[in-house]
Amino acid sequence: MAQVSFDELLAKREQREKDRLKVGNIPVPGTDKYLIVKMPTDSKMLDLFGKFVISYRDSDMGNLLRMSDEAIYACCEQLQDKKLRESLGVSDPLDVVPALFTVPERNEMSESILQFLGLLKTDEDDSGDTIDNPAKN
Repeated sequence: MAQVSFDELLAKREQREKDRLKVGNIPVPGTDKYLIVKMPTDSKMLDLFGKFVISYRDSDMGNLLRMSDEAIYACCEQLQDKKLRESLGVSDPLDVVPALFTVPERNEMSESILQFLGLLKTDEDDSGDTIDNPAKN
């Protein structure tokens, strides 16, 4: 293993800044549509990661699904529209996700959002830094 160079550290910082602005999409199950997703703040990411680890460790699928709903909501500005929440008749913003999607759809979307966030391994990622999808184990 070689020591990281000064230039490599600067490149790492530049990549980190780009990652903060990362935008992607997650498919909406049963359609050919998608939701645009953006990376949350570092504090939100730590909060989600903590909830994910605890729910995974405790095999608490209910909490895991609620954390996934929170991640979907936090990363999808389309779902944060106050008019949407009012039209759905929900007062708690996090209730938007379960009001729109079934449990199987939310589970499928959660896999996509957790991969986008880097909290869940993809088939191509064997870095060992993330947790395998508990729904597939």
